[in-house]
Amino acid sequence: LPSYKQEPFNLYISGIDTYGNVAKVSRSDVNIVANINPITRRIVLVNVPRDAYVKIPGGGQNQFDKLTHAGLYGASASMGALENLLSVPIKYYVRINFTSLMRVIEYLNDVTVDNPIGFQAVTGDYFAQGRIKLNSKQALAYARERKHLSGGDFDRGANQQRLIQAIVQRVSQQKDPTSLYQALDRLSDALQTNIPKELIKQLLSS
Repeated sequence: LPSYKQEPFNLYISGIDTYGNVAKVSRSDVNIVANINPITRRIVLVNVPRDAYVKIPGGGQNQFDKLTHAGLYGASASMGALENLLSVPIKYYVRINFTSLMRVIEYLNDVTVDNPIGFQAVTGDYFAQGRIKLNSKQALAYARERKHLSGGDFDRGANQQRLIQAIVQRVSQQKDPTSLYQALDRLSDALQTNIPKELIKQLLSS
């Protein structure tokens, strides 16, 4: 097994618009590529809007369609579409849904995001400007809102990146890798991924 600590790689984060079983076939409304550099311990996130018009390989038969529809053909179709669009290789993916996100936040108890503009979500939640703490239900509402944001889907994508950054920061505060391994085992049914367990362990212990 190669030493992942010396090899930057790209990870596709797919968020599907369902509750319940993450294996359910559905559109991918969140499409984020994370470039992870284990050497510098930096993560760069690139959000691609769900309505981006792309060529979808695999079940999409290389026809042009909205990126969100690639999710109907599985993570590999979305990864292939993004590889063609961004001209970068994408080796790994993580697929989550609404329930997955809530379970992750529940494990962490809460997360704190730096919210640049105050807004009220369609759920009735109000997110003030500044550093705000989110529980699981609030985090989901924060990640889903776009109608009350001036930039629509682009602002929603930026908020989703802020939420991912908050989760990474919260996880990094956990000093015991063993407890993190146990948490990943408990959350394994909430996530779909092709990331080798050895890679996860190397990253958590670095």
